[in-house]
Amino acid sequence: MAAEIGIRPGGSKAEGKAVTYASEYLAGLGYEPITTEVPLPNGKTSHNVIATKKGASPLTVVVGAH
Repeated sequence: MAAEIGIRPGGSKAEGKAVTYASEYLAGLGYEPITTEVPLPNGKTSHNVIATKKGASPLTVVVGAH
């Protein structure tokens, strides 16, 4: 993603492309992605991508990235 999209400051068009890429990639793996908005101090809006996938295990796995 970094090589294709480049630097992705919060609220930028590049961040929007990264959100779309991540959502589509995770959906392709069978996850159900949702996007939440995060207001930034500069008035722009950033986004979190949250993906879930039902499984047989009662365990929860959390992965974070920036």
